[in-house]
Amino acid sequence: MHSRAALTMNRAWKRHRHKLPFVLLTSVILSLSWIVIVLAIRSGLFWWSGSVSADAVKVFPMLVVGGLGTAATLFAQLITQDHNKREQHRQRLETIIKSLESLPAEASKPHMAGVLSTMVLLGQQRVAIRVLEPAWDEDRVDDGTATWVIDQVLTAVHGDDAAISEASVLLLGRADRLTDAKRGMYYFPGHFMSRWRTEKELPHDAKDNLLQAMGKMLVSCDKEWWCPGGNPPEWPTIILMECAEKDPDLIIRSSAAVLFAALHGCFPEQMKAFFSPEKTAPILKRAVQVAEIRSAPTASFSVYAEYFSLADQIRTNWRCDFPQREGAG
Repeated sequence: MHSRAALTMNRAWKRHRHKLPFVLLTSVILSLSWIVIVLAIRSGLFWWSGSVSADAVKVFPMLVVGGLGTAATLFAQLITQDHNKREQHRQRLETIIKSLESLPAEASKPHMAGVLSTMVLLGQQRVAIRVLEPAWDEDRVDDGTATWVIDQVLTAVHGDDAAISEASVLLLGRADRLTDAKRGMYYFPGHFMSRWRTEKELPHDAKDNLLQAMGKMLVSCDKEWWCPGGNPPEWPTIILMECAEKDPDLIIRSSAAVLFAALHGCFPEQMKAFFSPEKTAPILKRAVQVAEIRSAPTASFSVYAEYFSLADQIRTNWRCDFPQREGAG
C-alpha cells in the first residue's frame, strides 16, 4: 500500500509541477497584498484610521514596487528553471533516440552495453529495461552488463517504481542462468552482493523477486560447485542474514529466514564457527515459526510457497537437514 501511494503521489507531482511557478507567484501577491492592507490600516492611510503622515505616503509605493519586483524576479527564475529542466529532458530523449537508431540489426555486445549504459546514466531506466529484455534473450548483451543495468535501476535514489518492478522480474526470470558452471562464476546486481538495504526502500514485490532469484541461483548448481572448500557460500548467506534481521517487511524477513535455515542445515558446524548462535538462533526460530504458521488454517500472514520449494530443493540436492532440527534447540 505504501509503494502504491508513493507512486500515485509521484505521478501527480509530475503532472502538476509545471503549475508551481504560478502557484508561488499567486501566493506571494496575496501575501504582499495582505501585508500592505494591514500596514495601511495601522498607519492611518484610510479615512477612518486618522491622518496620514508624509513619510507613510512615501513608504507605501516603495513597499509595493519592491514586493512586486521581488515576486517578478522569483517568477522569472522559476519559469527559467522549469524551461531548463524541460530542455534537458528533451535533449536526453534525443540522445536515447539517436542511440537506438544507431544500433545495427546485429549489434555487438560492446555496442549494446554502451547504449544501455547511456540510457541508465541519462535517467531513462524504463527504456533501458525494455531494451535489455529482448537483447538479453537474443544473447546480444552479456550477463555482467545486464545485471549492472538491473542494479542501477534497483538502487537509483529517484528510481521509477515501474522500472524497478520490471527489473526485478527480469532478474528472477533469468536467475537460473546467472551461474557459469564452467568458469565457476556467477552474476548478480552488485549492490546486493555486499549488502541488502538500499537508500530508497524497494517495493515488496521487488525484494521478493530478489530473494527468489537468490534461491533459484543456489539450486541451479550443486553443493560442490558453490562450496568447493566445504564451507557455506559467503554469498548469499550473509545477505540472507542481513535481510532476515533488518528488513522492515515481516514477510520478506520471514522469506529470507526460510532460505537461510536451509543453508544452515547444510553446514551446521561451519555456521557455528562463522556466526554466533545469538545471531542465527532468532532467524532459525523464525523459519520454524513460519513453517508452523503455513499449516495453520487461520494464519495472519504467509510466506510464498516458492520459498519452501526452493528450501526443499536445497536440502535435497545439497543433502541437508531440515530447518526444524536447527531451530528446535
